[in-house]
Amino acid sequence: MIIYLGLIGTIALFLICLLSPNYKNPLIALILIRPIVGATWNFRYSDMSLIYIFNAGFIVIFLLRIFLRREKVEQFPLMGLFFFYTWVTALASIKIYLSSGFVTSLDFFAKSSFMPLSFYLFFAWFKKDKDRRALIGAMIITGFFPLFFTLYQVVTGHVWVPHVSRGLVRSVGLYHDLVTPKIFFMQSLIGIYIYWNYFIKKKDIKAKLTWLGLTIIFLAGLYFLYSKAVFVTLALWAMMFIFIRGRFVLLPVALVALLSLSLFTSNRVLNDINQVFSSETEYARGELESQYVLSGRVGIWKSYINLWKTLPVTDKLIGYGRSHGWFHNEYLRLLFSGGLLLLFAFLILATMIFVRVFRNFRRTGKATYFAALLCFALLFVESAGQLPGSYPDFQTFVWGIIGLSFNSISYADPFSNLITRRAEFYRLARG
Repeated sequence: MIIYLGLIGTIALFLICLLSPNYKNPLIALILIRPIVGATWNFRYSDMSLIYIFNAGFIVIFLLRIFLRREKVEQFPLMGLFFFYTWVTALASIKIYLSSGFVTSLDFFAKSSFMPLSFYLFFAWFKKDKDRRALIGAMIITGFFPLFFTLYQVVTGHVWVPHVSRGLVRSVGLYHDLVTPKIFFMQSLIGIYIYWNYFIKKKDIKAKLTWLGLTIIFLAGLYFLYSKAVFVTLALWAMMFIFIRGRFVLLPVALVALLSLSLFTSNRVLNDINQVFSSETEYARGELESQYVLSGRVGIWKSYINLWKTLPVTDKLIGYGRSHGWFHNEYLRLLFSGGLLLLFAFLILATMIFVRVFRNFRRTGKATYFAALLCFALLFVESAGQLPGSYPDFQTFVWGIIGLSFNSISYADPFSNLITRRAEFYRLARG
């Protein structure tokens, strides 16, 4: 049933892309349908899957729309760095094509293109409050589909895809790993944060209680994934809220909430968290070798680093010609896919964007800039142990929100008294 829903949705999305006079609708349709398409991971047509077709087709259609509509790409912040990143990605794709074939090369280039394209689409196409509201609403809604199956698994015990970590059964629902539902839950939480700050009236207590309850439900969905990255990210987000956003009152509230939750559940929460990090605590006590830390990722990283040392200079510079592997680290994936050149292009681009986002947040205090900082924190944690660049839904979410923050000068933001002028808008956007 899921495969047919995904197929029908994909066809509908392509028709919207081609026929819709409103170029914002396709992106919103993509966001809404992606959780369903992601659940079709185990259905393949020959060597292709619906996910591959969906990703590549979406990229091609949007690139055509950009060029046919002659979008003003010269107004794209950091256009030079984005162009350099895209050029290096194309060079790496050629090397991958020569080593692994056309399909693998196209898949790599399409997934890599989601970073600059998502940034641009959110930055350039969603400048009006009504459009932003529809976009953020869609990002929140996408979390409901995976949330239903995660909580259904928790309540009923029915497991579609078995995932066990240190004795804990992860409630991943219909997906092949925990990364996909985690992305959608995080996306919904960031969406709720933005919606709360811009589209809920300050005195609307009922609405705030409703959104607070929804936030707790999504946090519960994240909890039952039993992911180290989730707990680290949430802890990092909490510290950012307290110390960067200046919400110091949240510190005692968070501590009381954790203690109350632990007592209410007979210490289950603390015991589960301790179980998730059991390999790390065993290593700290000298009971486990370092290669088994972080679910064996340390050992995997060491093996890839040793392999890297044996590569020819050319492969170290422009890539090994392989985009798939058990890297469990985004920087290793970039290093082997596109060499030092691609890794440098990504790091310099991400660093420059982060600097401008942080600087604009310091200037204005806007919630959208802080949401972008939360996305950077999530990106940092995920890059250490996963491959966020291989997940287009992650790229759309994270880089889209970061791109959206660059046009947040037009928001009616209660935290800022800046005058909304075109010159001021482009000054902040360009940093």
